[in-house]
Amino acid sequence: RRSPLLLGRIRPQKPEAEYELKFGKDEITASAFSFSYREPSSLVLGSVEGEIYKVSLREEENAVSGTLHPRQNRPNSDGAPAVASSAASGGSRLGRSHHGPVTRVDFHPATSSSPTEVADLVLSSSFDWTVKLWSYRYGAEIRTFEHASDFVYDVAWSPVHPSLFAAVDGTGRLAFWNLVKTTEVPVVSVRVCDVVPASYLGEDERKDDRRRGGAGGNAPVGSDVRVPALNRVQWSPDGKSIAVGDSNGTVIVFDVSESLAEPEPNDAALFYREANAWM
Repeated sequence: RRSPLLLGRIRPQKPEAEYELKFGKDEITASAFSFSYREPSSLVLGSVEGEIYKVSLREEENAVSGTLHPRQNRPNSDGAPAVASSAASGGSRLGRSHHGPVTRVDFHPATSSSPTEVADLVLSSSFDWTVKLWSYRYGAEIRTFEHASDFVYDVAWSPVHPSLFAAVDGTGRLAFWNLVKTTEVPVVSVRVCDVVPASYLGEDERKDDRRRGGAGGNAPVGSDVRVPALNRVQWSPDGKSIAVGDSNGTVIVFDVSESLAEPEPNDAALFYREANAWM
């Protein structure tokens, strides 16, 4: 219970700095952002227009430096961006990063021993039903993951497994991807309403569950059973648990099996090798 006395002591704080988000002359309507773990002055912004922008908060730069480009516009072989882009020159766009609003961007939680290629990896999710993997350094798309069949509302790297991430979508599905194992399909994909006991569901969800025939049942073809969308996913700091939030306001925490959560001895080296090859 909140204490009125304690709340009365809280004083409004002013931000340390404010930035006008523009790319050239265009204003950016930001929908998501993520700071680099290795370089806190660097971040990415996702926008409702589907673009993803590179941003520097260094005092000498203070600029949106450019967009991340679709895969057909990869960097040149010499490592330079396919088209140079900067706020000073007005920037340049080579098509939308996503074909719908960006719902989440997430920098890789690289450790101090991780290669730069890994520290520069960024995941993004979108209403266009996809998750994308990007190189912040080169401003280019590396992979597109198209397993979802609805809006992808959230995506997040595992804090301990270098090649593992989780995503949630509008069908109520939680998917785990291990990029060392495969980049084609998730290694685990479950519809949460099929594995959660009915006692944990809200009243509306329990009604839907009974209409399916109980927990674990499948909705009959042509039925109007409503499955709540999953719109948030969050790992525990040790990577052994994961929480998902749904459109009904329910938060469910799952234990992640050790075989999925813990990297195998060679996974880090394999992933570093793969990341280097992607560049």
